[in-house]
Amino acid sequence: ADYYYTQVPNTAANKRDLDQSVFRTNARVRFDARTQTDWGLLRSFFELQAEAKAGTSTFTVRQAFLQFGGLTAGFAWSPYAFYDPNYGTPFFAPYFGEQGRRNLISYTAQFDKAFATLSIEDNRDHRAGAKFGNDDGVSPACGRGCPGGSQVPDIVGVLGYDDNKSGWGRVQVMGALHQNRSDLQRYGDKW
Repeated sequence: ADYYYTQVPNTAANKRDLDQSVFRTNARVRFDARTQTDWGLLRSFFELQAEAKAGTSTFTVRQAFLQFGGLTAGFAWSPYAFYDPNYGTPFFAPYFGEQGRRNLISYTAQFDKAFATLSIEDNRDHRAGAKFGNDDGVSPACGRGCPGGSQVPDIVGVLGYDDNKSGWGRVQVMGALHQNRSDLQRYGDKW
């Protein structure tokens, strides 16, 4: 449980009607089953979250994935979410933080303390409200070119070195290819 105070902007309509003091309660249940096989570790992981805040309750699947050796498939943290998946930062958004969980298939190869990961991720999960061009009067929902449908998945690559267990820490270099595509033909596709 926690408490937080939100500052309402001076320009907000009906400012006196908005709650600024909020209590919130979270509960999480995790199911983590692991079995060692002749070909490596087989793991199934499922995490549910319940949250009660300001008179509303929500139930969310936070993670649900299978792992077999270096292969991960399901709804899991993107390998791009390096620093700490529990605390977000707008610098890496939308790949990092609470928004860092994605539908994905990824493979991680271990080389002693070094590792390399290649991940194919759902393109729709990485949209950050991109707009294209000027107000065209045709797209009333967003005023100008809204994000269009995806044609290809996102591709995330990671190279890293992990010495957390006996040394100084971890370092990682990562990159992602993401297609930005407008719903309006004239803006084309961007990578």
